[in-house]
Amino acid sequence: ESTIQPLNMTLENKVPIVNVIENAVAILPFHTSATDNHQYFVTGLQEELINLLALKPVFKVASIRAINALDPEASIEQIKNNLGVKYIVEGRSKTVKDTLIINTIMTDVVTGFQVWSDESVGSFDGLVLLYNELSRKIISALHLVVVGDKSVNNVNYMPTENFSAYDAYLQGKEKYRNSKSMASLIAAEELFINALQLDPDFVQASSALCQTYLDKYLLNDDTNEYQKALNVCQLIASNETVSFESQLALGTLYRVNGQYEKSELHLNKARLIKPTSSEVHISLAALYAKQEQSDKAESFYQQAIDLERGNWQNYYDYGLFLFYSGRYEQAISQFNKVILINKNTAMAYNALGAVYYLVLDFEQANIAWSKSLAIKPTSVTFSNLGTVLFFMQRYENAVEMYLQSAELSPLDPTVWGNLGDAYKYSKNSTEKANSAYENGLKLAKKNATINDKDPNIQALISRYYSELKQCEQAKKYQNIALNHNLKDPYIYYDLAIVSINCFDEDILKSFIEKAINLGYPSKLLLADPQFYDYKHWLKEVI
Repeated sequence: ESTIQPLNMTLENKVPIVNVIENAVAILPFHTSATDNHQYFVTGLQEELINLLALKPVFKVASIRAINALDPEASIEQIKNNLGVKYIVEGRSKTVKDTLIINTIMTDVVTGFQVWSDESVGSFDGLVLLYNELSRKIISALHLVVVGDKSVNNVNYMPTENFSAYDAYLQGKEKYRNSKSMASLIAAEELFINALQLDPDFVQASSALCQTYLDKYLLNDDTNEYQKALNVCQLIASNETVSFESQLALGTLYRVNGQYEKSELHLNKARLIKPTSSEVHISLAALYAKQEQSDKAESFYQQAIDLERGNWQNYYDYGLFLFYSGRYEQAISQFNKVILINKNTAMAYNALGAVYYLVLDFEQANIAWSKSLAIKPTSVTFSNLGTVLFFMQRYENAVEMYLQSAELSPLDPTVWGNLGDAYKYSKNSTEKANSAYENGLKLAKKNATINDKDPNIQALISRYYSELKQCEQAKKYQNIALNHNLKDPYIYYDLAIVSINCFDEDILKSFIEKAINLGYPSKLLLADPQFYDYKHWLKEVI
């Protein structure tokens, strides 16, 4: 009789081997001594980290049930075969006086090599901070070791071999994404610089730094920030590595300085690398809005929202687009969505107040602006409050608001123009008005050296020349602005004031009609001190 067992019996006695998944990880139990008073914290780390990683779609995380089914003495080979993971993370803690020290390692189960290790130290009264630090480091390490950088053409490319540089970069990205306030951008900038000090060849950190400088310039009109962005971006352009971040940064740079064809080229390259990125769709939308291609811009704003419905900044950017297009009711809807997602967003309340103001709902406007100031005082909110006081003919009070606005944004040419308007209508303040207009003109012309194709800047320059009674120069820049396919009612508003200041009433009516047709509230024009002398004529036009 044969002693050979049937094939099916042999298979039943063998443990099935699971194929290794490249981005799969198992978080093994964290060990501590039995006498440790904070044993609960260390042993609870495993479950907390598994739950956290399960929220990251780039990783496959072994469940705690599957891990608990392992033999406590299971070898690396057995863990690999049973769970199908490529990496395991495990740790051990020790207590030294009032300090908890957690040593963590990550192992590649295929090669058996340790690919990462870390020591995190924290006090017993700061265990939450210790957990935040440890979880951040583990996720950063997994991104670096497991995911690498999928935003480049070479699938084997690693963005940096320096973990500390990568950790600083990811912290910077988190600061950058969470808020576009100046404080957040400065914090992000410091982290990106730190990453580059640790690894000067880290292209993604350079790209993020360039993008941060550009955002700072767009926020505070400081041309020095633009120059920093230009210097960093030029280094990126000379690098052979084609990454999503570098293409996005270059696309943004060229949009800001008016090289729109180059901008579109680089942004579309970024979109090819990451077709599901809402960030690149927002950038393309902003580009097409600059080129007055409204339908195309709106399509990309809506695509960005569809790609990332939980990102409040997408709704905010789309709301601004609708606002500047004169579609106020739709803009209100988008800003309300921002507040639903993040109720502590000062800029959303400020924008909402501006829309309510333009639809003449002054009560709701004041409520929104009060909420904005309660969260964070900003230059634009003080400016908006100054405009309300200006329309109420409380010019001295308007001056006070505009001065606070100028203190927070001293390089914004619009702020100085608003201040000039308030001084113009105040008693015995002609010299102060001219000084404010001169400051606004100087700043606007400085911005025009960066992008001479922006009709908003050309209209501002024209307006300030007209306020200073330099009408030949004013008409020159007025014509430059008119060479564009203008769809912004606020540009026609500025050009109408140029016509008043330079006694060109023949074209004034045309500008007013275009501003109204594009959405500028006609009732607001009737209440505007700048148009008081034309009130009867305006009523006929309206």
